[in-house]
Amino acid sequence: MVLYWKQFVFENGDPADKLFIVLGHPRNNACLTVKATSQQKWRHRDEGCHIENGYFFVRGGDKERWFDCNTWIILEQPYLFRCDAIKGAIDSGQAVVKTNLIARFMSELRNCLKRSDDISEEQLAHLN
Repeated sequence: MVLYWKQFVFENGDPADKLFIVLGHPRNNACLTVKATSQQKWRHRDEGCHIENGYFFVRGGDKERWFDCNTWIILEQPYLFRCDAIKGAIDSGQAVVKTNLIARFMSELRNCLKRSDDISEEQLAHLN
């Protein structure tokens, strides 16, 4: 599931509109998510998994993968959200479900993240 979260407040207190992908299976009222961005910065534009650099690149216009512009899915900072907080944000209109990604693409993202040295055991449990 892809969520568009209006004015999401990060740990540093800065708000920004963000896309999150719910990657994992809910466990103990927690959902594993990762951010998506269209800002290239230092990242390469080679399609696929770049876990050594902490991202997965999707070329814009790939209808099967939904994103209409070049998108970097940031895997180096997965977020665990309370599932009821996500539901509350959706119910209040603060977050909007944009789409559900196809299973094959979700599997690619999960398999890429599983190869990360930065993923905790708790986060990894959401991917299995």
